[in-house]
Amino acid sequence: MATRRQRKSKQKLAKQKQEENKKRNTAQSDNFNQELDFNDISELDGIKAYVLLKLSKVINSLKSGEEDGIKIIETANELKRLAEEPEKSYNEYIESNKDKISKKNLSRIKCILKNSKYSLNTTERALLETQMRAISMEYAMKNLDYETIDYGAIRVCFELSYEAIFEGLEEKKINSLDIYVGYGDTLSGFKATYEDTAEKYDLSKHIFLMPKWHSLDELYNEYTVYKHKYVNFKESSLNSLATAYATQKEYETRTSGRELLSYNGIALNYFSVLEVELKKLIVQNFNVEHNKLKLFDAINYLSKSEFVGLSAEGVIKQLHEIRELRNKVAHGYTISEYECQNIYRTLISGQILQFISWNLANKNNDDPIYQLKQGYKFANGIGVEKNYNTALQWFKKAAEQGNTEAQNWIGAMYEKELGVEKNYKEALKWYRKAADQGDANGQYNIGYMYMEGLGVEKNYEEAVKWYLKAGNQGDAEAQSWLGYLYREGLGVERNYEEAVKWYKKAAEQGNDISQNWLGYLYKEGLGVKRNYKEALKWYKKSANQQNVSSQNGLGEIYLEGLGVERNYEEAVKWYGKAAEQGNDISQNCLGYLYKEGLGVKRNYKEALKWYRKAADQENDNSQACLGQMYLEGLGVERNYKEALKWYRKAAEKGNDGAENCLGYMYAQGLGVEKNYEEALKWFRKSAAQGNIASLQSIETLNIIMNNKYNQYSIKTLRY
Repeated sequence: MATRRQRKSKQKLAKQKQEENKKRNTAQSDNFNQELDFNDISELDGIKAYVLLKLSKVINSLKSGEEDGIKIIETANELKRLAEEPEKSYNEYIESNKDKISKKNLSRIKCILKNSKYSLNTTERALLETQMRAISMEYAMKNLDYETIDYGAIRVCFELSYEAIFEGLEEKKINSLDIYVGYGDTLSGFKATYEDTAEKYDLSKHIFLMPKWHSLDELYNEYTVYKHKYVNFKESSLNSLATAYATQKEYETRTSGRELLSYNGIALNYFSVLEVELKKLIVQNFNVEHNKLKLFDAINYLSKSEFVGLSAEGVIKQLHEIRELRNKVAHGYTISEYECQNIYRTLISGQILQFISWNLANKNNDDPIYQLKQGYKFANGIGVEKNYNTALQWFKKAAEQGNTEAQNWIGAMYEKELGVEKNYKEALKWYRKAADQGDANGQYNIGYMYMEGLGVEKNYEEAVKWYLKAGNQGDAEAQSWLGYLYREGLGVERNYEEAVKWYKKAAEQGNDISQNWLGYLYKEGLGVKRNYKEALKWYKKSANQQNVSSQNGLGEIYLEGLGVERNYEEAVKWYGKAAEQGNDISQNCLGYLYKEGLGVKRNYKEALKWYRKAADQENDNSQACLGQMYLEGLGVERNYKEALKWYRKAAEKGNDGAENCLGYMYAQGLGVEKNYEEALKWFRKSAAQGNIASLQSIETLNIIMNNKYNQYSIKTLRY
């Protein structure tokens, strides 16, 4: 039977253990008060990370063309459940994978779930729920007819959810959410407008986004747009286009069941415009009678023409496909929404009707837009053989009528010697004509000419002046160069804050060079407070555009553990990407990682390969490392002469380590006749740069020389 003293001792031990557990749990909880890097996450990093990974996976599959409707619906439904019941859904995932998760990670997950910043707030849940509901509705409206699904719109819904959750929305009601979509249905940004209140709201009743389409009563506005765009079309054609467009948008707002009306009526309006206006163009330019001309023949006449935008084989093929759809409707068959959308994309988005309008106006080739397009066609060899001389003639016709794009083209042709003799002064003249009209491209081009001293004396102040004009109009290239000029203090006083400001403007437009420099400035704390996480973010954006400097920067961040846990595998990955693109610094670092076996299995031959690639680009560190490899026989047979050769190459560039090693080889007589004076010379060069080993070697060598070259003392030298 336990004594009272034993019971007290047990109670004391139990209490101590309880206190230790409490401290450990508190420490774990404190660990997760740090910011989580959502660029580098796993499914075990909480609800927000789990949702982002789900979204990222489906976005990548859509980008690669994997349009699996069943998987998309399943993913959308799962994300919808996560928005409605995040904790319950996430816990179900953890429970189902419990056997694969370590006890340490399970404990970590419990801590994460207590921290609200790793979950979704009410606003983010509402956005996710409505976007996933929109995706489900797209499939329901099309009655699961996967061929007619608008996968571009679906991708935008997924991308909007990802970007909003990644950036983080404020936990308050959103009045409006503007989304910006670029070419290829790519989300280029969004802007949320909040109510000025922090009051919570009902998730199930909140509506974020109401797309506004043109309704039929706005037909007059559409007619006005088309009248402005297709100035050479008949009134009846303009009415047909406006009706077709407005009716199509009206159909697209239907929210339940199958369409009540077919798309034949819309398509017929487009068919009639194409037939009327194309025949008019052919009659105007070829000796044919209108009443005997069939649509089939009118399309084939285009192959015999030089009409801008219409004579290419691909365009003719597309028009015949539309003609076949017209025949389908004429024989009483119903076309699908997808086929109707294809007609719209070909004729309107593909600008075929606009090209018909331009060609109708330009029987005498006097329209500057037509002239510009002709110049572009010959400059790029589109549908014709590339011919810069002909292109220049067309560009000059448009430029003389004040077309700024043509003026910039002419400037570029003189600057880059395209079909004309290089003439910077002539290039500057045409750039200035465009710039004087407020054209941002012209202003940028003048800034560049002054910065590089092309046709004018180099003048950084003038470069800044013109770059500011273009940069304030949103020109990303000009903004990037302004960042450079402020960073280097060229034409302006050095100002890192201004450099950051301009780099950020360009970086937000996707300029990879600016993203790289922004990452560097955050890493070094120049113009901003040092912030490794921001540096990582901008380096990754730039590196994903194959920017070699950013890939090298990421290698350094992971190698040194700057703002992230040191990760040699990631360092190898990013140094490898940059090294493959020929970056000598990354090649040198990759050689080092292979030599030391960091992040990869130690491999001297692979190290030697990368050191040699960098050394061939005159990288002195790699040349010194090659010297070491040959000196010690690492991955190659020991060869003192080769070692001496590479050490000398690096030493002659001022590499203090190579200077020290070269001194060592002369002192020891390795690969060269022993020569203490020569050894002393290189030791002194190295010591002057603060190399401690050389300082010690000088002292040792002086003793040896004063003792008439005592052979025992020479062994104390080190490289």
